[in-house]
Formats: sequence, structure tokens, C-alpha cells
Amino acid sequence: MVRRRGTYQIKIRDQQLVCLFCQHDEFLHREVYMDLNPLEEPVTEQLTLQTFYCTSCGDIRMFQEKNR
Repeated sequence: MVRRRGTYQIKIRDQQLVCLFCQHDEFLHREVYMDLNPLEEPVTEQLTLQTFYCTSCGDIRMFQEKNR
């Protein structure tokens, strides 16, 4: 499992990500990578969990992605 975190201004496809509630554009980002595999089998999938916390109002957005 790998963990990354930090405070960022985020652009998605050249669009600035802003908080839906307060319109602030700075987020605390946390990302966790986990390998998913049944017991005694090679790693077949990786799950990425991401959370974005607005540094102004504290609104939380969460995303997950499964890679093979």
C-alpha cells in the first residue's frame, strides 16, 4: 500500500476544480493505492482511493478507480 498526501490546486482537462459549496479552489488531497489479490495468487488488480477536502469549508469529495 502506498500513501500520498498534500495541498493542491487541481485542474481537470484544463478546468479548475472548485468547491461546490464555497467556490474555494484549494484542496487537501490524499491518495491510497492498494493491490487486490486473492490469497496465494499473483496481484491482478490495483485499487486507487482519492479524497479531496476543501481547505476552506471542509467539504469532502471521494473517488475510487480499479486498474487491471
